[in-house]
Amino acid sequence: MQCNDVTNRIKKKHLFRSLTEVQCSQGPCPFDPCNVLKEINALKEALEARVKIHLIKMHFIFFFFFLDVPKVAFSARTSKGGPYGNIQDDRTLTYNAVITNVGYAYNPATGIFTALVKGLYYFTFFAHGGGMDRIQLQLKKDGTVVAEIHDHPSNADTADNAGNAVFLELEQGNEVSVTLLAKTAVWGEGFVTTFSGVLLSKS
Repeated sequence: MQCNDVTNRIKKKHLFRSLTEVQCSQGPCPFDPCNVLKEINALKEALEARVKIHLIKMHFIFFFFFLDVPKVAFSARTSKGGPYGNIQDDRTLTYNAVITNVGYAYNPATGIFTALVKGLYYFTFFAHGGGMDRIQLQLKKDGTVVAEIHDHPSNADTADNAGNAVFLELEQGNEVSVTLLAKTAVWGEGFVTTFSGVLLSKS
């Protein structure tokens, strides 16, 4: 056998040992590519699991802090046996027959809606009255007029209808109500004189 062949065989043997054995500080460490791949896959799976957990946490944080809008909505009507009003002073109109009161923010005994949370709300109020009566209702936020309906008495018709709506930004505890002005009247029975409100978005 030639010297070159012997030299090449010795080099190949050392090269194989360098690929299959790593000298560690505490002795030889066998190098197995299959074990390395298994460890890499295990690390990959652990990382993917952590990412999934993180995404789930972020989903719940987004849901509870940004999409957690309390359900607040009400509709009520007057049930007062016929024409109601023509009194000497302004007074809060009590829509005493509740149709819907989700969240119980509307009080039918006082006619006052109290905002449960800070947010954007939408309110409507409608009235029916006799043609000879003047209709005048004011929607108020903490006593300040924000919307109004008004119909003058007339001999030309026997009945009138009026309505209005408004968006309001409310703070928690703000009060919204409808005032029936002095010497005005509405039809206080049936389903024609109503007051409604709903929370659109929490802020």
